[in-house]
Amino acid sequence: MNLKEANLYNYPIWYKLYSTRAAYGLPSLSPADWDSMLQKLTEDSDLFDLYYKHYWKNSPVRPVCDANCRKRMLCDLRSGRSHERRSLCQEIESRVDASTKTGWRSWILNGLALSVSIFMAIPALTYSIPKLVLGFG
Repeated sequence: MNLKEANLYNYPIWYKLYSTRAAYGLPSLSPADWDSMLQKLTEDSDLFDLYYKHYWKNSPVRPVCDANCRKRMLCDLRSGRSHERRSLCQEIESRVDASTKTGWRSWILNGLALSVSIFMAIPALTYSIPKLVLGFG
């Protein structure tokens, strides 16, 4: 139902937003097919965005879902009970981190790249300091 239209016409106009099987290409709604879809959601950001849009019922004011939000939502899909989260969600979190480049490996590699670029800039900076101090240049 579109709330603006319902307020405009004084009654709701109901419509089907989506079919789960058609939207996600599921052969059936069996647990095995849902598990397969969950694996695809961890790797395919476009498919996850579609799932997120459906999760929020196509609301135009849905919040942005960053990598942590994505991991949390996918973990919630995988684990039905809170005490299972740690064992069931590590693989999902690793796969999301790999696809979004937000994990610890990416953090270390980005830090190394920054360190190297700073290290490479030091000779040029030390060459410029005497010129600046003594007024040359």
